[in-house]
Amino acid sequence: MRETSVAVVVVRDRAGWYFINRRTPWRARYPGRFGIGAGGKVNDTETAEAAAERELREETGLDVRPRPVLAFFYVDGAVRHTVHLFDIVIDRVPIPNCAAEWSASCWVPPRVVDRLHRAGLLSPDTAALWDRYQDVQPAQCLS
Repeated sequence: MRETSVAVVVVRDRAGWYFINRRTPWRARYPGRFGIGAGGKVNDTETAEAAAERELREETGLDVRPRPVLAFFYVDGAVRHTVHLFDIVIDRVPIPNCAAEWSASCWVPPRVVDRLHRAGLLSPDTAALWDRYQDVQPAQCLS
């Protein structure tokens, strides 16, 4: 089992709402589950920071330098990767749905993310990310 690295950017607006997405049903991993922000694999020739910026730009059209938050190792069956977590806080703007990645996307308050989590509808790696993000960003997440 090969270990990979992924970079994920949590996208939050100034009112504390989160940009979430629903994975397309044909995705190999976690089809139909919800994710937060944008993210993907860190290529062999790039840093986690560069991957975060690239994924954010490719998936949302946002050209913003994200802030590093934390990194953690995630294991779930055949999935083994280091998650490099970043975030950005922006004015809420319409973000077009990235049809190659998601079947839907929208802005939601944190309580909706919590409900999706409790219902088991977040992708498992997103659930782990959300738990850790809440631990390091409690005041900002409640704003």
